Amino acid sequence: MHSLIDRCDTMAVHASAPAGGVHGEARWPGKVEISFSSGCYGQISDSEVERRLAQVIQLLWTRYLERQRAVRAEFGVHEIEDDPVRDNVFRADRDRIVAVGQSDDGRVVVSAEGIHRWRVVVADGTVRVLTERDFRAAVNTAVMRLVADQARQVLELKGRVYG
Repeated sequence: MHSLIDRCDTMAVHASAPAGGVHGEARWPGKVEISFSSGCYGQISDSEVERRLAQVIQLLWTRYLERQRAVRAEFGVHEIEDDPVRDNVFRADRDRIVAVGQSDDGRVVVSAEGIHRWRVVVADGTVRVLTERDFRAAVNTAVMRLVADQARQVLELKGRVYG
């Protein structure tokens, strides 16, 4: 089982915003590296950065889940539904969890409803105030905090549903 865990923990997935300019690499849980095409950061508005970041993070998460399923299948690990009623309750309630993470300065907030709908909020003026490096660090901090919040809520949900 350790090789399965190792494979899942070291998986890296990549994505770019459909409009270009913003790219990402993720290694879960919670490690996201954002980069910008040369000259892009500082040339697009805060709202456009929000939109493109949300797209990149959504794509990264989707690709990570796909890769994780493939690795699990490769190792022959499949979910066993011992209690389909409680499993359905768990999945439905998990999809309603709203997890949030924010940067230390509060300028970047990342949220996810369930595991499918991601949102990024960048405070007005952030692109003018923060360097690209500081902005990327703020995004990573916000995502790490979101993942921790989500993991905590899922663990509590498992205790309520299966405990």
